Amino acid sequence: MKYRITNFLPLGFIVFTIIFMISCSSSNENQQGKRKRINKKADTSQINKTKKEIIFTDAESIHKTAINESEIVYYELDTEKSILTWFCVTHTGYVKFKEGRVGVVNREIVSANFEICMDSIAVTDIDYILMRDVLVNTLKSADFFDKEKFPTSKFTLTHLKKEKGSFYQAAGDLRVRDITHQINFKSTIVQNDSLMMMISERFSIDRTLWDLTIYSENYEQTDDSFLFTDMVEFQVSLRLRK
Repeated sequence: MKYRITNFLPLGFIVFTIIFMISCSSSNENQQGKRKRINKKADTSQINKTKKEIIFTDAESIHKTAINESEIVYYELDTEKSILTWFCVTHTGYVKFKEGRVGVVNREIVSANFEICMDSIAVTDIDYILMRDVLVNTLKSADFFDKEKFPTSKFTLTHLKKEKGSFYQAAGDLRVRDITHQINFKSTIVQNDSLMMMISERFSIDRTLWDLTIYSENYEQTDDSFLFTDMVEFQVSLRLRK
């Protein structure tokens, strides 16, 4: 007997949603089998153990001096070879860029703007297509990033502090769901006359700052199994050409 796949979608959605939320929640249990409620500080200690607050001065702002537009040389983002990778407890994936450019004057970065395509959200650690699609569609839904209402997110570089060699401390404004907060991270930046490469270290952000509060213990009153960490890690790899 043949069955249409649509007959299985509602059940598949329910089953996988439960499995996914359980896998994203804290799984440590004591020997008596009692579940422990997620502790935000404990969950994020590994993510944040090497993170230090970066303090920037006015001299490290990329807008510290007035720049004549005619002096700026622009490097355009290669969207096919650039990627934003995300890490959430047991799951990983990526998001692609819609566009981006970096402005340079005398090999010094004076502007950088990037637009992220939220419809490109992908999951890379789930092989089963139906389960993977359920998670992707959930992330794109109104409960999470609401890609129909907010099809893009944006990052604008505001500060850049050079360290040794090609290493930099960077800070900028990340706009998600029309909410903007500053983030900071370490990055390696290499450039020549025609090519620029940027690769960040893994860094973490608190998703709840952008109103992504679903299944957060600080906002949700629900069973512990449906709660997962507020902190999400990212790593950015960019390739730009003049």
